[in-house]
Amino acid sequence: MDTRQLQTFITLADTLNYQRAADQLQYAPSSLFKHIQLLEEEIGTPLFFKSGRQLELTREGKRFLPDAQRLLAEWEEVLRTAGASEEVPALSIGGCELNLSFALRGLLQQFIAAYPDARFNMTMSPNADAPAFLKNDQADLCFYYSPSDRKPSGLHQVLLYSEPVCLMASREHPLQGKGEVKWEDLAPYPVFHPHETCAFFQTYLHAMKARGLAMARPSFLGSIGLVAQQTRKEPSIMLVPYLARQVMQDEYGLEPLAFHDPSFRFWESILYCKDADSYPAIRRMIRFAEKYADKQILADPEMILAPEKRENLTV
Repeated sequence: MDTRQLQTFITLADTLNYQRAADQLQYAPSSLFKHIQLLEEEIGTPLFFKSGRQLELTREGKRFLPDAQRLLAEWEEVLRTAGASEEVPALSIGGCELNLSFALRGLLQQFIAAYPDARFNMTMSPNADAPAFLKNDQADLCFYYSPSDRKPSGLHQVLLYSEPVCLMASREHPLQGKGEVKWEDLAPYPVFHPHETCAFFQTYLHAMKARGLAMARPSFLGSIGLVAQQTRKEPSIMLVPYLARQVMQDEYGLEPLAFHDPSFRFWESILYCKDADSYPAIRRMIRFAEKYADKQILADPEMILAPEKRENLTV
């Protein structure tokens, strides 16, 4: 449940008018419709109905209103006691678990340290869903992996860097210690991954097919933690972005295989659809992410590559 959805519901319950609620919240009316739709889907019941031209709360909406007010008040109290400034708008960040929780852990930790007043929430979904999340106003910005630097239609993009995909396995895996692992060596071993739609897995699958290799049956486990645990237990392979490899070593005891294919790499970028110049929270995150990316590029220029261009913003 998103706090923005709760705020939209409470404001709309007070005004009973989409345009007035949109003016108060500074959202487009279509965004309010989407917030209410998602909240109703999560709760499992309609919250509003039309009586002639007048918008009214349903019986369930009237029952839910005190709970929504309490939940939002509790969340604001958590932010207040944590020292967050109420003047800084919350930023909703989307992306896949592998990206937000692992590859970008350092970026987000440093961002919090640099801006202790920052307020944000994270919505994790398969990487492929990020553009739709933005277009449906379910996130303000998304961190996104793509095999090319081409901008998705209808969105703004800031390219950060390009990094290779590491193949990780248990320390007891038969391919550990092999001087150079090739695609042919990988075929007998299954890939464990969170989702079939992930660009990492799809690119791996296409590379195998292009070489006429019969790949072992993969397993999709939903959670990165489950994937890492199973990879440690069985002779299998996990696909990990380069900047997540150290976390996988430290937390799960996995080790990278000696596999190097310069074509098996992806662009990390920020996608957004709002006007960043009029939305300070987006602009601040973009500025910080670019500086973080520049440090990674300087630290390991053979693996982390700089983009030829970035979308210019007034920051």
